[in-house]
Amino acid sequence: MERNAILEARFHGRIVNTPTTEGVRRGACYEDIPDVIITGDSFGMHLAIALRKYVIAWFGLTCHQEIDLYGRGVILPSTGLECSPCWKRDCPNNLECIVRIDLDRIYRETVRYFEEMHADGRKR
Repeated sequence: MERNAILEARFHGRIVNTPTTEGVRRGACYEDIPDVIITGDSFGMHLAIALRKYVIAWFGLTCHQEIDLYGRGVILPSTGLECSPCWKRDCPNNLECIVRIDLDRIYRETVRYFEEMHADGRKR
């Protein structure tokens, strides 16, 4: 929720920061609204792919090579971490893969998507 608030602040009211605590059904309804979904490797990411949304997906614990966005998005893998992916329940490395999520890159990818969409005059 903290990262969501940071991204929301960066876009100054141009995005909707949907709640993360209202359950799966409401979450699915929220996911059907926007053009872009920013998510980690989660049910939300898989639902966004199924809904054919543009997906900006970050990875840390899990393996980005196993995911196909079908040309509708960008994968942001953890880089420079020998422990990623690890799949462990308890992290011995202070969740470095999560702490090091590049919010600036997520911001840039989101802006790029909307600039390209605006230039094309259509949705992807």
